[in-house]
This record gives sequence, structure tokens and C-alpha cells, in this order.
Amino acid sequence: MTKSKAARLAVLTMASLGLFTACGDDGDTSEFPVGVYHEPGFPDADATMEFTSDGTFVLAVGDEIVTEGTYSIDGDRLTWETDSWCKDVSDAAESATYTWTVDGDLLTMTVEGQDLCIDRVNTIRPGFERTDG
Repeated sequence: MTKSKAARLAVLTMASLGLFTACGDDGDTSEFPVGVYHEPGFPDADATMEFTSDGTFVLAVGDEIVTEGTYSIDGDRLTWETDSWCKDVSDAAESATYTWTVDGDLLTMTVEGQDLCIDRVNTIRPGFERTDG
């Protein structure tokens, strides 16, 4: 096999693998770690963030709900679809997309683009530590 044929074969193989990988994401949300979280380092704090498997979330301090809404997952991307806290800022601030990662019990998120809801940005910045193991 000549070098040019080998190079073409390698390029075609890599391109095919890329297509199969792209087709493999079926929007499966089973890997997103739903549950109850608190601010890292403060397990006894009264503030909790809960993500449920039905795509809803609640941020509460004690019995008081600070914000609630809906989210969707696409692979490692979480999109805040509705958010009562941020809707008070503006309709445009209600939705934003973040990339999420998990390291042990720590769930962290990094904004993709811009999040117009500064309160949400500041709440998300330190990440969330799993409360309900």
C-alpha cells in the first residue's frame, strides 16, 4: 500500500469514527447526577439545590424556595429552560446553557457563551456538593 493510499484510508477511518460518535448521542440523560446538593464545604448549610429526574430543579434556603424551574440535558450540557429567579431579571435571562462535570461528589458547571442572570452565575460558580450520597 502506498503512503497516499494509507493516508487516505486513515482519514476515511477517522471520519467514519467521528460520524459514529456523533450519531451515538441520543440525548440520554441517565448520566446526569440528579439529587440534592449544597454549597461545597458547607454540608450543614440550610441552602440546597435539588435536580430531579423529571427535569425540574429547586433552590431553597430552609423552607423558602429561592428559585425553581426546568432544565434539560443533552450529553454534558445542561440548559436552564425556565428559572423563576432569572425571569425577574428579564425573559432573555431565564435560559442559559452550561457544560457540567462531576468529580467525586462535586458537580461543577461552566457557562457556554453568556448567562445574563448574575444571581445564577454566582450561585453556580463554586459548584454543588452532593448531599444525598
